[in-house]
Amino acid sequence: MVPVISFVGRHNSGKTTVLTRVIEKLQLMGIKSAVIKHSHHMLTPDDSDSGKLFAAGAQQVYLSTPHETLIYCREEEKSLETIIAQVIHPVDIVLLEGYKQSSYPKVEVIRSDVDPQPLELVNVIARVTDCQFDDGILQFGFGQEDELVEYLIEQTQQPDEKNPGGETNG
Repeated sequence: MVPVISFVGRHNSGKTTVLTRVIEKLQLMGIKSAVIKHSHHMLTPDDSDSGKLFAAGAQQVYLSTPHETLIYCREEEKSLETIIAQVIHPVDIVLLEGYKQSSYPKVEVIRSDVDPQPLELVNVIARVTDCQFDDGILQFGFGQEDELVEYLIEQTQQPDEKNPGGETNG
């Protein structure tokens, strides 16, 4: 199963900025990612011709090029599990932006000038923050994406990948 990690935090905390940098680092390492972003707001199509066609009321707009496909589609919100199952493979990791209430491991992004308090969430495995917390959750500063990516790769490896010979320590 492909590992899934969610990046969560309050509005304007820097989730997209951190996630963008993480994706760039993964790409440089040859690790293919897919991203599923959750929003409570309506989709605002871009100014491209495809975006204009969707904004005009089309139910679906497919933009196809020799190397990419973009799909705008009007439909009811799907469950996270359904969306994950629809991710086109092969990808090595699925990254979520949002989905605070999911059971997937989370990286919480906290910026002190937005709100210095952590959210009350389950399964937070790390934080990217400019604050200090003494609750045992690993912390990274903004700009430490290299270290964060190394940690995430370590956390998402299958047990047999962590210990290829099957040997035990001790």
